[in-house]
Amino acid sequence: MPILFVHYDKDEFGSVANLNELVAEVSAVTGTESVTYDNFGHSFDGQLAGLREAIREWTEQKIELLDQDGQPEASLSGFGFRNTRQSAPLAALP
Repeated sequence: MPILFVHYDKDEFGSVANLNELVAEVSAVTGTESVTYDNFGHSFDGQLAGLREAIREWTEQKIELLDQDGQPEASLSGFGFRNTRQSAPLAALP
């Protein structure tokens, strides 16, 4: 199962270097991607919309890859998304 890591460069609880080490370790067992935003701290500093967009785009890419591989469409309802591919793109988190 692929994992998306989202981090902010001014996060007071962890450095970008530590995240990069973690991503490298996890990459040995599963697919990973990481996104780092500049000039923001741990609590998103008012950038929740950007975080939602990054997660939405990444999730749509993964679902599209699943669909192309002939696998069943993923259910994202437990993550605050609803899969409405038949009628509309994925809805953003509430």
